[in-house]
Amino acid sequence: MTQAIPYGSPASRDDWRLRFVEDMGGLTLVAGLPRAVMRVLGWMIVCEPRDQTAGDLQRELNLSAGSVSAAVRELCDVGMLERLARPGDRRIHYRLSSRGWAAGFETRFRILGELRRVAGRALDGAGSDADERLQGMHDLFAVMEAALVELLRTSLAELRAGDSGGTTPIRRDG
Repeated sequence: MTQAIPYGSPASRDDWRLRFVEDMGGLTLVAGLPRAVMRVLGWMIVCEPRDQTAGDLQRELNLSAGSVSAAVRELCDVGMLERLARPGDRRIHYRLSSRGWAAGFETRFRILGELRRVAGRALDGAGSDADERLQGMHDLFAVMEAALVELLRTSLAELRAGDSGGTTPIRRDG
């Protein structure tokens, strides 16, 4: 069995970024996202330069064009990555969004509101037949949803300030 090289050791200083990417890729079961998506996200957190093309991602992560395309599409759709246009360059560049973490969490935690609403409809329909299990589900998700909304709201002001670095974000409506 090979022993993992600690991040801070001299042997790992040159490849810490790729080790981080592989660690992120290992979180697929926890995150509920495909390995390629987690690896692309990991790379976008530590890559230099901060913006990358699909070709850069393919080359650096040894992924197929299809895997990169699906990963950046998913990460853009949830707001973690943004598409950038550079003057004089026809390629699309991708960068971790300045509010990517908040956007990603908003998307992921939207399920809390849905679960609360489903439980609320069931409580309305059940009337006096509802017991503490259904009420507990509703109440827990209501508290979690409210707490996360407030946490994200207070954090967004800090995340909104971001430098475009001479690039223009490509807005995607719809």
